Amino acid sequence: MKKFFQSKLQVLQTSKWWRVLRNRYVFFAVAFVIWILFLDTNSVLIQWELKQELKQLEADKQFFQKEIEANKAALEALTGSDENLEKYARENHLMVREGEEVFIVAEE
Repeated sequence: MKKFFQSKLQVLQTSKWWRVLRNRYVFFAVAFVIWILFLDTNSVLIQWELKQELKQLEADKQFFQKEIEANKAALEALTGSDENLEKYARENHLMVREGEEVFIVAEE
């Protein structure tokens, strides 16, 4: 068993790739690339996560801009006429005129 591993180790040590990987410049270059890709605070993985978060935030921004436009249109409709404002107040805030009674019917 020992001879088997020694023979494999000798084959590995005489191979071209082993000599290339034993070079200190190659070793440090590979270590640097691994550091930059995975271990650094600005690694590729973190940048990918930030890009995904940015896409989500941009989608949220578009949604809220559409909501703002819809609310502005509703506000213009309400402030445009007193009838629309009164209708909105009666329907959503249950406001009544003086001397008027309102009966709320709850549907089950």
